[in-house]
Amino acid sequence: MDSDDIANPTRFEKQLEVFKKNKNNIAIIGSNIEEFDSTPHDLNRFRNVPSSSLEINTKKFYRNPFNHMTVAFLKSSITKCGGYKPMPGYEDYYLWMRVLKEFNGFNISDNLVHARVGNGMIARRQGFVFFANEFRFQRTLFSENLITFLDFIKNIFFRLLPRLLPKKILELIYTKILRN
Repeated sequence: MDSDDIANPTRFEKQLEVFKKNKNNIAIIGSNIEEFDSTPHDLNRFRNVPSSSLEINTKKFYRNPFNHMTVAFLKSSITKCGGYKPMPGYEDYYLWMRVLKEFNGFNISDNLVHARVGNGMIARRQGFVFFANEFRFQRTLFSENLITFLDFIKNIFFRLLPRLLPKKILELIYTKILRN
């Protein structure tokens, strides 16, 4: 979490309960988030992620299946998968993809974190540098057999090309399509 994000007071209690109920079955647990600008609930915008391991493993090829600021994980599984590796803009997603190749994940359907957005979030996710980083990420996933060639091609069109759109259009995509 960033210092200006707000955790639900029961966040860790709920995550620990899932770990206890799923011993040796789940290595990573996240949740949905509510995005806000100045105060929680001011945008009425949410980032919902797939909850079950099956849903996560189905959707992970096209979109990050976890909200990073909500994640709790078993250190042993992260260590076994090599931990964080350099991948500008995608360190978390790259780690989750490697972890999910060997372990299960789960997302709690509650909003366990209120995440402050703004501060140039859209601007950081567009432009040629971000395009190049996204291409490197997708190429790495394909070369490590974490996605298929078909997934690679789909991601070039649906994830890469939008990085070159003007900021206002990309902002509309994030707020009207991806957050609904």
